[in-house]
Amino acid sequence: MPDTRGYRTFSEISLAPMRWGGERATVCRFALRLLPRWFVGCMLIATGMGKALDIPGFVQVVAAYALLPAWGNVLVAYTLPFVELVSGLYLLTRRWRWPVAWIVVWLHVVLLSVVVVSWWRGLTIANCGCFGVFLARPLSGQTIIEDVVMLGASLLVLRNAHGGELYKASLNPSDMSP
Repeated sequence: MPDTRGYRTFSEISLAPMRWGGERATVCRFALRLLPRWFVGCMLIATGMGKALDIPGFVQVVAAYALLPAWGNVLVAYTLPFVELVSGLYLLTRRWRWPVAWIVVWLHVVLLSVVVVSWWRGLTIANCGCFGVFLARPLSGQTIIEDVVMLGASLLVLRNAHGGELYKASLNPSDMSP
């Protein structure tokens, strides 16, 4: 039974008869809105924690890309982990969805650009820095593919962040105003 705001609980949706259209389509829309936000939010928290646990080591990882002066490496190493952590937490708690979604998209555009430029320059980087000094993996084509996937998921989060009111109305069409 829907509550007074027009939302339905997940258990009501999942216990509904499974058929194409109707409730099953609602479950699919629910999953397509929820899963990208959870995926990107959890990944940002994991990568932010990995970087924040050893910031001096992460300064060396950033310096390996040879894109910034020494003070720029320190600035990026001290700010990036906390931008990732706060953005991930805000995505999971649905706070400031629209601005945070834009921040996350631009963050992944910049990270993808840095990885592509460094790979194109032929740099041999032993640790891509995705998780700080932990889980060290070399910069490779796989890193580029992973960053493209993260950018795609971030774009889904951005698309879904603005349509929240439309989704609420689609759960209960009788609540839609003309």
